[in-house]
Amino acid sequence: MEELINKLFDELGCKHSITKEFLKVLLEATKKFDYKQDIYETENISNTGEIGILTRIGDSYYEIKKYLQIGEDKRSELQLSEGKIMKDFQNIGIYGIIGYLYMIKVWK
Repeated sequence: MEELINKLFDELGCKHSITKEFLKVLLEATKKFDYKQDIYETENISNTGEIGILTRIGDSYYEIKKYLQIGEDKRSELQLSEGKIMKDFQNIGIYGIIGYLYMIKVWK
């Protein structure tokens, strides 16, 4: 994947090293999105529209908020790991793009 990231970085004319990390995360999210399409396809979003998208973003937002507000011992008790929170941040990004696709009428 590193070769692809470097190629995209160069093709896009990017200058900042953090952009390579951004591209890496974006490509990982793209793989997750594509995998989830095998399960859900587009129907679940098409049926619920913007409200469904915002609900999913809200679910992830509240998980992150809860994680940040409680202590370390409570996190383990509630099974809130840093890895889970990272997935929630990723989900917010994915649903943001889905929302964009929905708004420009690409999502069917």
